Amino acid sequence: MNIVPTKEQTEIEKAVKFLVRHIGKECRNKKPLILHSLKAGFKAQELKLSQAAVLAGFLHDLPEDTNCKLSEIKKEFGQEAARLVYALTQYKIKDYKLRWRKLLVKIKKAGKEAMVLKVIDVMDNLTFLPLVKNKTALEESFWKIDFTIQQLKPFINKTKIFQELKRNSEKLLKIK
Repeated sequence: MNIVPTKEQTEIEKAVKFLVRHIGKECRNKKPLILHSLKAGFKAQELKLSQAAVLAGFLHDLPEDTNCKLSEIKKEFGQEAARLVYALTQYKIKDYKLRWRKLLVKIKKAGKEAMVLKVIDVMDNLTFLPLVKNKTALEESFWKIDFTIQQLKPFINKTKIFQELKRNSEKLLKIK
């Protein structure tokens, strides 16, 4: 059987290899980052986001959690994918509320796809909350989720993924 993958499939394969290679070298995040990134990228594809947004879904945590530079992402995957990854990359600011406020400003400026990618990211991160045992870290996480919802609501409130985030976060808050 002669299989010829599409250009999109080839780019996704390349992004996954790139992701695994960088996480294999160094990863500063304790969550299963490869799994998280795969879920984010495939969710972006399922939602029929642009190919650049799908690639950004796979690569969004690399600048924060590995030694991967945005310039590498731009070189390998193009300006638009790098722009979206940049929008989702937090500044290195100790105060998490200030860091998150600046992040959401950047995401909103980047547009609807960046906002949807952030919702995808937060949605998957919800699955890790039951594993957080530190009360302070848990409170910070709930603040970040609520802040994200409040900041993005005026822009993407009517999207199914945003409504799903609201429902899932409300369920978690009831369990809390």
